[in-house]
Amino acid sequence: MGTFKKFDETDKIRIKDNDKPVNIIKKAVVDGFNQDILGLGNIETKSKQINALSVIFDLEGFTNFCKQIDPHLAVPEYLSEFLSWIFKEIKNEAIDKTFDQGYKLWSDLPFLSKYLGDGVLFLWDTEKM
Repeated sequence: MGTFKKFDETDKIRIKDNDKPVNIIKKAVVDGFNQDILGLGNIETKSKQINALSVIFDLEGFTNFCKQIDPHLAVPEYLSEFLSWIFKEIKNEAIDKTFDQGYKLWSDLPFLSKYLGDGVLFLWDTEKM
């Protein structure tokens, strides 16, 4: 998530502009607002082709659900329950056998999970399937 910090007093300098004192933001602070805040790493890295399975779980009727009175009260709780449920189910379905030390999986877990606003996208590497 690309968040940029709020300015505080250490980010400002007081100077005169046309003989009037003004607060300005230091150049280094403003220069910090760039693509690095997205946390994408080196996007110039050479890509690698992989075989993958894509699954999208979409919440039917979610737009109408959000139109109810006071959606800010119900929607976060509903999404929290949905996301907890979907991740738990995927994890449980991948478990082949349970041991004291861990789990034997019949399949890898998804290597990418992305929240889409009204659903979730999962990507599995199918190379070893």
